[in-house]
Amino acid sequence: MAASNGRSGQGDIARNLLLRVLRGKLTRADAARRAGVPEAAVDAARDALLAAKLPPASLTLRDHVRRPVRIVRDTTGTAHVYAETPRDLFVGYGQSPSCRLRSDL
Repeated sequence: MAASNGRSGQGDIARNLLLRVLRGKLTRADAARRAGVPEAAVDAARDALLAAKLPPASLTLRDHVRRPVRIVRDTTGTAHVYAETPRDLFVGYGQSPSCRLRSDL
């Protein structure tokens, strides 16, 4: 089954091929040959798949907190939570996208 939703950039490259490349079980060249596309297309599809899994770079919480809480992800993907009260800090930390488990990869 090919992964294609018009937004992901994966085109006709099967998602399972991309996952096998990411897990090191298949080379990019082999995945490209099996999908009938150039290696650059495999790279673009891989990048699109990974980008879709990333949490937002910046997020401001306004629900369940007394004052706005800002969550900013740095270049390494580490979330930094900025809040005015300890309670809001802990709420923000619990809502931080990097604290949630990712089961796909």
